[in-house]
Amino acid sequence: MESLLNPQHPLPATVDASIDQLLETHLARLDADEELLAVSLPSDDERTLIASLRERDARALGLDVESHLVGARIDDERFARVREALEGRVKPSRGLPAWVFEPPPPALPDPSFWWARTFPFCSSAFQTGWRSDGLWFTGGPSSHDGSAKFSRFGMIAFFELSPERMPSSTTGRFVSTPYVDLLGMFHAATSDYNFWQGGDSWSKCWLHLDQQLFQFGLGQDGPTPVVHAQNHERVTLVDEANAGRSVQIPLPGRRDLQPLVVRDLAPADSLWARLEVRFDIQIEGAAHLWIDSDAMVNTFHWPLVAL
Repeated sequence: MESLLNPQHPLPATVDASIDQLLETHLARLDADEELLAVSLPSDDERTLIASLRERDARALGLDVESHLVGARIDDERFARVREALEGRVKPSRGLPAWVFEPPPPALPDPSFWWARTFPFCSSAFQTGWRSDGLWFTGGPSSHDGSAKFSRFGMIAFFELSPERMPSSTTGRFVSTPYVDLLGMFHAATSDYNFWQGGDSWSKCWLHLDQQLFQFGLGQDGPTPVVHAQNHERVTLVDEANAGRSVQIPLPGRRDLQPLVVRDLAPADSLWARLEVRFDIQIEGAAHLWIDSDAMVNTFHWPLVAL
């Protein structure tokens, strides 16, 4: 999906191109990390082999394999019913008008970061778009069996604090404390541990909150970000494994990002903030993790405070 730009906050072409490069590099790294994790877990073929060996040994011991296989089919049918019900709830438009939000620059001497651009992203299991109440996501991954499957959704937003609105500080130190709204509900389901189909049933989600403060310096090919500070927080939102149940987990609502302190800023240059909200999802075996109806992710202006 394309970035949403603030028409009141046009960016120089060179800065816009630098942000594009930042986004491309970051998303490529996420893809590479996901691929590395995937190859460290049992593949579909390995799970099938494990299942066939277990079934062979169980039959050799005279165990009632058929009744367990019937149980697995019942699980499959239950998951299909739940997914059909969730798909019927997906009505992301709600009849609301399209997003119209064009905040002008904060008035002097307001030291707030001014929104410039937001880039939403999501795997093919999800849908996303803009409504008058913000950025929404819907959908989710589902699996009847097999190896781990990965997906994600979220957004990266950029904000600018221009030098004429920078607060004065006798120490040269400042703190940034942004917050986001995360609204909605997850619906997660796993089956019991399936000895006959190669193992685990997982439904897991981790929330990543990242804040980076940087200024643009001169690079060989144009503006190059000079990072002054960054922090990253990972929060477990869903951790269902072999539970044989369906659960609903609400998103946390208002969420403060960890405070970030910077110093030794170039006084003639803007200070930029990059905020990332990302939901990393992993399911395995007979499992699903769906957004129940839709989820909202919204950001806001916030001030830089002198220390």
